[in-house]
Amino acid sequence: MSQPPCRLKFSRPPKSGTRYLSIATSRKPVRLEAGQSIPKMEAVQASRKIDVRELRHYCRVCGLADTGTLPLTYPHVLAARAQLALLSSKAFPLRLLGLVHLRNEILQYSRIAVADKLGVRINVGGHRETDKGQEFDIVTRVIRGDELVWLETSTALARAARPAGSRSTRSAEPELERMLGDSVSWQAPENAGRSYARVSGDFNPIHLFRTTARWFGFRQPIAHGMWTLARCLGELDIARSVGRCSVTTKFGKPLYLPGWSVLSSSVDDATMRYRLTDPEKRRVFLSGAIERF
Repeated sequence: MSQPPCRLKFSRPPKSGTRYLSIATSRKPVRLEAGQSIPKMEAVQASRKIDVRELRHYCRVCGLADTGTLPLTYPHVLAARAQLALLSSKAFPLRLLGLVHLRNEILQYSRIAVADKLGVRINVGGHRETDKGQEFDIVTRVIRGDELVWLETSTALARAARPAGSRSTRSAEPELERMLGDSVSWQAPENAGRSYARVSGDFNPIHLFRTTARWFGFRQPIAHGMWTLARCLGELDIARSVGRCSVTTKFGKPLYLPGWSVLSSSVDDATMRYRLTDPEKRRVFLSGAIERF
């Protein structure tokens, strides 16, 4: 008989700060063994109103104007602590630290008001074998009453072991080199990782301090991918709840803190394409597209 799926239920977002001690000392493997896969897992968070003070704090941290409407990326924060609880539970078979956030897709089906009561449902299960390692999806649904209003698919990677002496050959995508349009530069502050950790509950050591980042092979702390995306959407003036739209993002090189970056964009019909690079445009931190549908 197959094992029943793991299911967690929360009446409010669970606390996350203290989880990182057990996460950091976990003896779970970094990759799945042959024949193994991620079991079906689910976390459900009961409907509740948005904490306006927390929303304002998020807007300040991400450089967003406080207009009283919900940013496109904010539902990710509503679900982040429940996601962490699910992925740090005994049922999840992989070591959490070391997983790489590869891609993110947000589908928003309806304008979301700050006054709305929102429930969260998170599902994980299965994986894909790729040349770079083992990929799996974290699917998050945000529900208003019985209506699905926001859907996110975050793709994570458990990296394959590299042969000794090998180096990454990642290069910028050709279409990015042909992008036209305006660009704006801005600096990610040194404390961005700590500030975002306090609003999101993501206290991964690679984002916090130079010392803790070095434990995992980074010379400096690196920015959270979802903080960087929120900041980009704010600079593009589309961070707010604009009705039906999709936001797809591919994460690339780490953005070290503090660090300067350049955001470029172009618009073609109903699609806006964007990329964030270093000032010399040699390193792509993230790239993607926003579409209305």
